[in-house]
Amino acid sequence: MSPLAADDAALGGDGTQVDQHAPVEAQLRTMLDTVGATIALFDLEGQLVAFNRLAQQRALGFYGLPLEIGRSFPNPVFQIDLRRALAGETVEVRRGPESREPGVQPYWVEMRIVPVRDADGGVVGACYHSVDVTAAVLREREEERAAGFRRALLELTRDLLAPEAAADLHERVLDLALRHVSGATSGRVLVKGADGAYRVAAVRGSEPAPSTALPASLVEARLSAATAVLAHRPDDVFGAAEPPCAGAAGRATLSVPVRVSGALAAFLVLDACDERVEFPARAVEDGELLAAQLGALLQRIALEDALRAERVRLEYLAHHDPLTGLPNRALLGERLALTLARDRREGVLTALFVIDLDGFKALNDHYGHAAGDELLVAVGRALHGAVRAGDTVARWGGDEFAIVAGAVTDREAVRTVADHLHQALAEALNANAHGVDVRASTGVAIADDASLAPEALLHQADLAMYRAKRDGGGRLAFFDEAPPSA
Repeated sequence: MSPLAADDAALGGDGTQVDQHAPVEAQLRTMLDTVGATIALFDLEGQLVAFNRLAQQRALGFYGLPLEIGRSFPNPVFQIDLRRALAGETVEVRRGPESREPGVQPYWVEMRIVPVRDADGGVVGACYHSVDVTAAVLREREEERAAGFRRALLELTRDLLAPEAAADLHERVLDLALRHVSGATSGRVLVKGADGAYRVAAVRGSEPAPSTALPASLVEARLSAATAVLAHRPDDVFGAAEPPCAGAAGRATLSVPVRVSGALAAFLVLDACDERVEFPARAVEDGELLAAQLGALLQRIALEDALRAERVRLEYLAHHDPLTGLPNRALLGERLALTLARDRREGVLTALFVIDLDGFKALNDHYGHAAGDELLVAVGRALHGAVRAGDTVARWGGDEFAIVAGAVTDREAVRTVADHLHQALAEALNANAHGVDVRASTGVAIADDASLAPEALLHQADLAMYRAKRDGGGRLAFFDEAPPSA
């Protein structure tokens, strides 16, 4: 009989004595089976002396090996810990799936192996005690996983707040889903377009399908307007040229709707290639969190696009004439200043034309403002078509127009530009004046003085235009051909 079985000393140092007149193994088994923990006793040779029923259950569940009295437990990791205890050391350690046999259900224990000593303090065996901490470990790991997922989602959201990040928004959300949503092996993002049809915006885990439109009625009927786990055949797939689970016994599809301002805007679709065709509950929660974040980002992008479009519209209205679409007085001033500065650096001339329509009031009075507006639009179009690339045609106000012609070499070049303008004007006036005698008086000022300000050049061109009108109208006048007061 082993020293532990023959001894009536305390077990584990708790003062419990074994009746030496009764079979020790029977006494131990009766006592240990009442304990709500895993307990096993070993002698100095490392052979089992006693164990309770829970120990047998745990050995089978954790190691896949049965316990037998009089035999050692054939697990090399456990044997190392047991030898330490038999040498007099108390061993405390947590064991998990990394030390179990393949195919055995994951199971974690916190175990303690203490030396069993006789009355003289000598080691006569060891007592193994363990507590099932599987639930606690799984809870800790799930908390760590969830925290990691949320950190990754927060980091992605921060990255996607940059305007340039919107280009790969769907791909990055899908990549995050496949990294963190439990069970997901492939997926797609289907986005609803302005025409109401769905198209694949991102796909992972299979070959992308051609960018074809999928009718909303088909997508929303086959998927769901609410989050759902759907069982499909491996070939039952949206948005992939090849099935994502080819060769698998089945496929689970986690379909999560993405909403923007309460309306369906997209679907986040994740696949699990598993014959069990199911996703864990936490995968559904994570998918919904991702979809909510994607919806918020899409809503933000839509709002930014609308604000950007409105800003562009307001910027255009602030610098353009609403009737003709030409630059207005404010934009003309900016363009004139820029052209003057450039031409001075390059040593060339800048010419400014101011045009007034003689007889325009008579047209308005006789045919109404609609006819006048029609003529102004035609004149603006004609002038814009007659100038060179880089020149600016603007509506100066009322029936007046202005043209900035930069990079002219001399007065003859200015006259050539003026001839083109008057020819275009004559054609537009003849075609749209309804028989009323409407002609164009044009004043020209040339900036040949490096110190001349834009406002001064405008004033000179305006004076030249009024001189052309006083001289009978329908003609061209240069500012420097006569005194401004003439």
